Amino acid sequence: MKRSGMTMTEVVVAMGVLATVIIAYLSVSRTASSSASQSRNYALATIVAQNVIAEISAHQYGEPRPDAWLDISPFLVVEGRESQVKFKLAIEPDTESGGNGSFFGASAANVDVLNVRVSWREPLPSGGGSREQDISFRLTVRRENGVY
Repeated sequence: MKRSGMTMTEVVVAMGVLATVIIAYLSVSRTASSSASQSRNYALATIVAQNVIAEISAHQYGEPRPDAWLDISPFLVVEGRESQVKFKLAIEPDTESGGNGSFFGASAANVDVLNVRVSWREPLPSGGGSREQDISFRLTVRRENGVY
């Protein structure tokens, strides 16, 4: 006579498979959340960089750099919660590429090369601590024609 139901071995194997699937799902879910946050920060940093280019284009050649350029904190709501990343800007003459500081009034030259760096801090994927991320680019500016 056959008994209906599952044996203890079948139950243990099924629970082992289920536990493995749950652990894999939780790992992938955590990685996906971290990747989404990193992608969002890079996208925001790119927008900040585009705004900096617009500010530099509007800036009078030879005038001092405004302090308002250096700290930017865009307001963003993600999944109903405020997510505020503080971006730091470094806009300096790129002396290795011929920068001389004339854009901000340090010399009388007609051409300057700027190194623009946008940086921010984001949590490590492991959950402990944070790391600094950045994007940077060079801009050539001319007294008579603007940004190139």
